[in-house]
Amino acid sequence: MCSATRVGGATGQRSELKAHRPSADPRQHETLLRERFTELGPNALRFLDGLLKAQRYGKGQAGKVLALLATYTHKDAATTSFWSAKAASANPS
Repeated sequence: MCSATRVGGATGQRSELKAHRPSADPRQHETLLRERFTELGPNALRFLDGLLKAQRYGKGQAGKVLALLATYTHKDAATTSFWSAKAASANPS
């Protein structure tokens, strides 16, 4: 949920933007995740598939991974997803 203090209006009130809320359609959410992971390469897509298969909250965890990867350069993200995919394939749950 996105909350913010309004500027120029009543302060301390919650403001929520509907566009920032997760999609109510789980298939649309998974499609968006797949698009984002595809941009990172085939290893990242395999990582996503393993995450969705093995974890109960895989979609939420995948979203967190994307948020964390936003702080890294593309080269670092590709390396991280490669090693994560290798670790996931070595230790299937």
